[in-house]
Amino acid sequence: MMKIAKKQIKYFGECSKEMKTSVTDPSQFHDKIQCVVKCVLDKGGMLSEDKKVTKQSFQDFMDQNVPELLHFVSHDLLQHCIEEFGPKMDHQEELCTAYGDYVKCLQEVITNIC
Repeated sequence: MMKIAKKQIKYFGECSKEMKTSVTDPSQFHDKIQCVVKCVLDKGGMLSEDKKVTKQSFQDFMDQNVPELLHFVSHDLLQHCIEEFGPKMDHQEELCTAYGDYVKCLQEVITNIC
């Protein structure tokens, strides 16, 4: 799990730099922080080709990053986040709101089990 966290931190740094160079007004960076989250999910391999978290893209991520022993528990705990926010993800939305909401959902689930 630490391997995943290290990758996500690396991707967050890369995505933040990319966002800062693409935003013309520095004050817009705060408004678009959820697009950094979208970028991290994409670089991390959690998004499908159409830039949504789906059951299949989540499974692919799990297969590559999480021991199989933990797959069932992860699916059981996180499925509602995928079902609630995955369909709302629109890669053309300017503020990337659903991507941020998805990660907030994941954080709440993880916080509640710890």
